[in-house]
Amino acid sequence: MSNSRHRLKWLGAFILLTLAGCVEGSTPANVIVPTETATLLPSDTHLSTTRTHLPEIALTPTASAINIPGLVGKIAFVAMGKQSGVFLIDADGSNMKKISESGGFVRSTYLSWSPDGIKIALTFSSDPTSTVQIYTMNIDGSELTRITTGPHHKLEFSWSPDGKRFAYIEQGEVQDNVVVVNADGTQPRKLTYGGFDRYPTWSPDGSQIAYIHYPDISNNIKLYTMDANGENVHQITDFPVGLYNLAWSPDGTRIAFISDEKCGRVYTVEIATGDLKALTEKDCAKDPTWSSNGAYIAYVAVRTQYSMTDWKLYIVTPDGNQIYHLATFPDLDVFNLSWSP
Repeated sequence: MSNSRHRLKWLGAFILLTLAGCVEGSTPANVIVPTETATLLPSDTHLSTTRTHLPEIALTPTASAINIPGLVGKIAFVAMGKQSGVFLIDADGSNMKKISESGGFVRSTYLSWSPDGIKIALTFSSDPTSTVQIYTMNIDGSELTRITTGPHHKLEFSWSPDGKRFAYIEQGEVQDNVVVVNADGTQPRKLTYGGFDRYPTWSPDGSQIAYIHYPDISNNIKLYTMDANGENVHQITDFPVGLYNLAWSPDGTRIAFISDEKCGRVYTVEIATGDLKALTEKDCAKDPTWSSNGAYIAYVAVRTQYSMTDWKLYIVTPDGNQIYHLATFPDLDVFNLSWSP
């Protein structure tokens, strides 16, 4: 995927989210209770769409999970459609809850949990003319606090494992690079220079940052790691097609990502060897995120690249041998998943 396509994808999502915020009124947070059970894939079994409709609930995922071993925590995500904002759902696909109101939140783009699981960081713009900045809030949506400032948009970011810093992409005039800033927004420090960088993600011990680098607008895409101070840059792999949505495994040995191959496939790469493993074959996948115990990778997918709604939530084991379908989100675009610690 070229850098220009990345910019267009990000800009398109931002414009659509902004329009959604302009037409949607303030909606109280709702708790959604799915009533169905999930299906173990890769069999092509389709879930029934029958579900209980609760009063004043406009959004209901169509499945909740069976008893899957080792499934813990919650998954935060952004949705756009019938309702727009930030949502939480239990890792088994049940108890979905909207935690943000309309307005600035619906323009949110990226999410990251605090290491203690108390807060969620997100990027959004307070109005259509403002720059996108990093904010934090409690997991009930309260105490929204702005962290970063400045004239440039903040794109993808992640919270350091010790909770003391953020690594983010700052969109410049001619280049997009990795910046690290204290969690209170002080002392920003630029770590990379030249070209276009994307998707900074911390190693579990906080000593390194992985990121994608485009030296130019070609598809010469490379995955790098560097020390948290910007030194000791090391290339892990390069890729002939688009590469995005990095997620470092809890044990520190692998990085999950999405490739543009076959519309979007979940891959992992071994840090030590650069060996690649494809975990999915069907559908168009995006936004992988690891469970805190490393047992699963969650992602969302649709059947074709032309579908913008009815995304499905899946989890896959790191060996790719088991895929579970947890939930379907009717009439929604769901993206930017982040699994709680």
